[in-house]
Amino acid sequence: MTDERATAAIERSKSYMYDELTDDENSLFYKHNKTDVFIAAMGFGYFFKESSPVKERQDLFVSTTLSRDSEKIWLMKSVAMSQCGISVLKSMNDVVKICQEFANSGINRLYKIHKESENEVSDIVMIMEDALDSLVI
Repeated sequence: MTDERATAAIERSKSYMYDELTDDENSLFYKHNKTDVFIAAMGFGYFFKESSPVKERQDLFVSTTLSRDSEKIWLMKSVAMSQCGISVLKSMNDVVKICQEFANSGINRLYKIHKESENEVSDIVMIMEDALDSLVI
């Protein structure tokens, strides 16, 4: 795996969703950072098999700010490998591109839950349970 530097971006028109999720005290992500929201959005996009390219970029974080051994970086690598195989690990830019496309779609679902749910935590836990139930062991 190369240690190349890659910049993760979000869709500029969706940056308000990240802001609200981290700033609203009723949000599950209150006082978390936007990278946490990005990882959750990526997971939602991946689970629902929804991805879309980021057209008007707003930089969010640089991959080198995450520890090589952090859970976030390995979640991103795992999602990318599931799409392209292990060879994707040769390019952090490719890993980030795949992940930001899932996050670009997943943020819509995550934000909708935040805005419409009466119990955001419960609704997200139910989706996580569905994800675990869908695993073949």
